[in-house]
Amino acid sequence: MDVISANSGGTWALTTLASSNAINDALKTRAGSDAVTGSGYLGQVRKAFEQLPRFGEFDGALSYLNYLMSAEGGYNYNWQPLVEDLTYRPAPDTPNGPFISDQVLNWTEGKPLVFATGLSAAKADGRLLPPQPLVVAQNQQALLFVNDVEAVARSNNIPEQAQLIPLSLELNSNSAPGSIFRIPGSNQAGIDYQSSAGLIRTTTPIRSSGDASKLPLTFPSVMSSAALSPLGNSVPGQDAGNLAPLVGMARGTILSYPSTLELNNEQEAHASALQRGLIRSMDGGFIDNSSVAYGLSTLQNDQGLNDNFKISSFISKAESPDENWSDVQLNNGESIKLPFDVTMLFGIGLDGEPLPDSDSYIKQDLFPPIMQPNAVLFEADALTGLASSPDWSYQLDGTEWELQRWSIDVTTTENKTFDIPAGIEGEISFFILSNPASDSMAFNSDVLDQYDQNYNNYRDALNTAEGSRLIEEAFNF
Repeated sequence: MDVISANSGGTWALTTLASSNAINDALKTRAGSDAVTGSGYLGQVRKAFEQLPRFGEFDGALSYLNYLMSAEGGYNYNWQPLVEDLTYRPAPDTPNGPFISDQVLNWTEGKPLVFATGLSAAKADGRLLPPQPLVVAQNQQALLFVNDVEAVARSNNIPEQAQLIPLSLELNSNSAPGSIFRIPGSNQAGIDYQSSAGLIRTTTPIRSSGDASKLPLTFPSVMSSAALSPLGNSVPGQDAGNLAPLVGMARGTILSYPSTLELNNEQEAHASALQRGLIRSMDGGFIDNSSVAYGLSTLQNDQGLNDNFKISSFISKAESPDENWSDVQLNNGESIKLPFDVTMLFGIGLDGEPLPDSDSYIKQDLFPPIMQPNAVLFEADALTGLASSPDWSYQLDGTEWELQRWSIDVTTTENKTFDIPAGIEGEISFFILSNPASDSMAFNSDVLDQYDQNYNNYRDALNTAEGSRLIEEAFNF
């Protein structure tokens, strides 16, 4: 195994698995694995959810998340407090140290761990999308705090209309100092700053790669999880501290800024933003929710991409194939449904039609829609040439719970966003879990029960003779 990449909630699992001795020790034995949903990690996660304010009073994940991130709920769109309470406190031995190799366990040695995130890159009408205010500067006339300075990131290989640019945070990187940030596909990047009144405009170049060792170990997962943060920008007068995670990228180093910077006036705020290289970070799922593009880009950057590469991608969907999955018209005249996270990598949209040839396009499974940079990696005929059923599947009787495995021989297509060359042949295997009874965020105890079911059923599936063989193959055991 050469590279492990993750996005959003996958980075929560990556951080804990890479750093928590307690979780690793539990998974080494059957008794410890059995206890995960009871006294173990998932049991502690259940307690953390049940202690959230008004848990169980809402009828959906989105409505509950919006409540939690309101002033009454006590959290915010920065995500850091919520991620810490729900993910890292249930694993109390997760180190509270820097983003460096010394903080992770021996099994990760020599394997770059890639956290997929992004930087806000363009402004849309209605202020529903990035960029977001960076600092709070005092209005000397009204004696009010107003959000006065905004920023947009840019890079040479990202089209102007794209609303994010990808950012990889890589631990155990082969590049010095071993813990780096990288803007894939870029050798020229910068940040443009503008006051809300448009009276002050400045720009500063930023390095396309640099030192990430000053970040806290758990902060890359916060940056990769900022799923609802653009929505916060639609609230008039929103305190900038409640918005997406704020980082500074000056002098080749990336730093976290958990607290809002409050300065006396707009000129001072603007100068501070420029000096610190301030920018808002965004969920990598707005670009590539599978994180496959990020992982392949890291492999290309570290070693160069060669024929016969192998990728294993694990995707979990809290929906059935009939809900918001893409139609794929096969060469044999039949059709199948696969998650957009999969078909997007082959240039196929939700409606089964080819995605635009341009370097950016609407990410079709998000609302509000975001203009994402191109994350298409593979030629489409590899997908349309599939058989009409997966190589292997495991279903739970009497439910819609299903785990599918699809293995696809692929050929890369040129991707300037992630610096992927064309014509490299390899194989990608998708393990796709679908459970419509589950949800992306637990808002009541029934969803927590489904999390336990997901864990237990996945174990049962992989303990079958064929499941065991396939997982051994996936991890090259």
